[in-house]
Amino acid sequence: MPLEAGRTLKIIANWSFSRAQRRKLPLAAVFSMTHYCNFMCPMCPFGDPDKARQLKLAAEHNMSTEQWKGAMTKAARYCIWSFMEGGEPTSRQDFIELVQHLRNIHLPVTVVTNGSLLHNFDVDVLRQNVDKFCLSIDSTFKDSYCRIRGVPPEVHDRVMSNLQMLDEHNINRYVNAVITKWNADEFITGEYFDRIHKEFGIGLVTPTLVEDRVGVAHETLSPDTETIRKVAQGILRYRSTHEAPRIGVPALYWKQIVDFGRPMFKECGVWKGLTVLADGSVRVPCWKLAVPTQSYNILEHDIEEIWNMPEWENLKGCHECEHLTCIWLSSQNIATGLQCIRNIS
Repeated sequence: MPLEAGRTLKIIANWSFSRAQRRKLPLAAVFSMTHYCNFMCPMCPFGDPDKARQLKLAAEHNMSTEQWKGAMTKAARYCIWSFMEGGEPTSRQDFIELVQHLRNIHLPVTVVTNGSLLHNFDVDVLRQNVDKFCLSIDSTFKDSYCRIRGVPPEVHDRVMSNLQMLDEHNINRYVNAVITKWNADEFITGEYFDRIHKEFGIGLVTPTLVEDRVGVAHETLSPDTETIRKVAQGILRYRSTHEAPRIGVPALYWKQIVDFGRPMFKECGVWKGLTVLADGSVRVPCWKLAVPTQSYNILEHDIEEIWNMPEWENLKGCHECEHLTCIWLSSQNIATGLQCIRNIS
């Protein structure tokens, strides 16, 4: 459903005024809802195969329903859009109650999900309360999908069934695909886009190159430099010859990879997004540069107080993230950022 124009314009005006005064404020919110995920993706910090340990961690540290409502209400003052992710957000018992709360406070939401649990919900309730779903579908081939996501074939089949359900009920949706050495060929040839569009009615895809993360042993998942360049060339070629599905990551990102081997940006703009972790903490300036003393709980601090911390200055000149599309997009000007939000809203 469309953004509420009046609310959006008011927030953007306040954000622009703050920028003119050299003050930072977030414009989009990312809610990392839980420490638990039922998948075992090797490139993800929530891919730990010890699910009993994850469930214990979630039980002890996840914010409660009311705490999340408080955090979301705080974010709604500053943000024009939100993303609910995880772990797996649909694994929370209060998932519907929380998306209904976002609806009540007029903060639009994209739910980022592996899609394996969507059959547990009333499809009409989902349509009424979720603005868009982003499903993580890395490959259109079962073997590659299961290898990347760390799940058995029957889970793949359930995800595809749920994806078909969303198509049949015309639920707003798009897919995100993490590109690794195991599925790169699908993007070089364009086969991924053809199959995901024809078989599941997907009109928008946001491809993402796998990125190394501290403490997550998946270095071998990344394609080599030449393969990454071929992926970028393949995506550029596909978008120039096909109207659908649309590719949500701008052509400039892929052109820079072809020309320079990586996307280019002057200054990381991660501060434009408010990322709230499952326990309510916000790491300043980001997960790569923050230390324990630079973590502030959103329930205890105002957003403007957190965004006034001097640690944000550490982002200047930091280019640690080589391929993360979210970092590249955040570093672009506000017009580009808003266009990308419109693409996925």
